[in-house]
Amino acid sequence: MKQARKVALINIADYPRDKYRAYWTYGRDGNDEDGYRWWAEIHSYAPVGWTHKGKTTKERPDVPEPKYPRDLPMGSSAIEQDVRRARCAQIHAAAPQPVHKIESETGTADTLDEADTAAQTWVLKNMKSYKRTEPPADKQAGYATAGLLLSPLDAIAELLLWLARPLLALAFSTTVRNERVQRIQVNIDLGAGAGLFRIYDGARPASCGTATTLLAELTFSDPCAPSASGGVLTMSAITADASANATGTATWFRNVDSTGLCVLDGNVGTSGSDLNLNSTSIATGQNVAVTSYTITDGNA
Repeated sequence: MKQARKVALINIADYPRDKYRAYWTYGRDGNDEDGYRWWAEIHSYAPVGWTHKGKTTKERPDVPEPKYPRDLPMGSSAIEQDVRRARCAQIHAAAPQPVHKIESETGTADTLDEADTAAQTWVLKNMKSYKRTEPPADKQAGYATAGLLLSPLDAIAELLLWLARPLLALAFSTTVRNERVQRIQVNIDLGAGAGLFRIYDGARPASCGTATTLLAELTFSDPCAPSASGGVLTMSAITADASANATGTATWFRNVDSTGLCVLDGNVGTSGSDLNLNSTSIATGQNVAVTSYTITDGNA
């Protein structure tokens, strides 16, 4: 397999919100056999339009504000809370949605290296036109907030977009790190039964994308783990697959809830990977076991 080296041409810190009227995102996916698809987008901080019922308008559609269900009382189960969140997400999706993307581009490349370079080069070229006009040095007092006075609705939308941007080197408290990894346990335990630990062959898809050939399926405890500690979620005993489903080379794994809903994906190897096995070669009928499994939250 080709070894890709990520090319960091740009940094999100190079485009501070007081200097630019827009921000960028980019990404890429694919594999060595088919090549890599890359994409890059430029988004405005304030909406450039609104979508509602399949139509896009410049102004926000004149429709009633969406009404969300009242929060469940303290002490309700995590499953009940997730049901409410899912319902709120449905209501949100049916309401007018702000449009922020103002430019985009896609392309293909032979390697991850070239895909990264192409996407970032496009951003470097196109973000120049969104740079604010900086006032003279003797009139720069208060420039950091110039032009950012928005309506309450737009201000909220801008804040959400800003929070959604990639994080720099932030450091979180142990409490926050525990809460972040604990959400993994909550999602694996959703559904009536225990979550599943599935191991696959082939090229790992995009996050929670279409799976390849299932080699083995192990079963989590229910619940799958106790409370996180020190930013680390340590899974309880995982029941081995006494008879592997298929023959192949393990390359990636997926954790799902009891209904098969994807929670997370990871790489498989023999060392230095997300999941390390004694051997990645699995044969039909073979016993496949995972003796320990921990997930550590970064940003300590």
